[in-house]
Amino acid sequence: QRFNRFLATTEAPGALPDRQHLQLLAQVLAKPEIADHMTNGQYTALGLVSIGYSRLYADSADKASLNSLDGKSVSVADTDTGFIRLVDALRGRTRTGSMPATVQTFTNELTELMVAPDIGYLAMASGRTGDQTRGLAMPLGQSTLQLIGHADRFPPGLAQILREDFLFKFNSYARMLDKELSNIPESFWINPSPADLTTLNKSAQKVRLDLRGEGYYDPVMLRLARKIRCRFSPGESECKNPVE
Repeated sequence: QRFNRFLATTEAPGALPDRQHLQLLAQVLAKPEIADHMTNGQYTALGLVSIGYSRLYADSADKASLNSLDGKSVSVADTDTGFIRLVDALRGRTRTGSMPATVQTFTNELTELMVAPDIGYLAMASGRTGDQTRGLAMPLGQSTLQLIGHADRFPPGLAQILREDFLFKFNSYARMLDKELSNIPESFWINPSPADLTTLNKSAQKVRLDLRGEGYYDPVMLRLARKIRCRFSPGESECKNPVE
């Protein structure tokens, strides 16, 4: 976030619902006309790839729902401002810390729920949580690996080559992630209810708009993400009456 607000906004809650949306965005980011948004003062963004989604994890199947957060303790990384706001909006009690500490509090049963990236769960929690632990299959937002360089060491031409290379390797990184995720049994995942989808769409949009107003999220990226969502779901109300 402190290196490039534009690219960091890709991880806003609900901004890019699935990998297809992120891959289309990656194609846009590789275009030379986007280059000005990729450089911010002394830093330049050189590309991004998917490392999965941020999701909701719970200590039992009945809690694996966005509509179960009211009054419950939820571990969230202190760098994930958007998800802290989302949990607050759903009346959960956030417990924040570094990503390792966040996962640790959940695996030690100090919190009932956790919002964390796939990579965090795979690396630090898989195999260490209880038998009743479940994850909500619905992505809450994207989780990405982003390469940031010093602008004076990566002139525009070289930076553009690297961005195009990241796009070329997008599917390769995604396949590596899918291989790791395949080790999690299907029974682990709880399918979202229609109420979960409605709650995410409504609450996440409010969080994005609030944080845009506070200068935390980049308005250009939010607008771009909305256009991508509308490419896949043109019938949604936000496509006819845009607010982002």
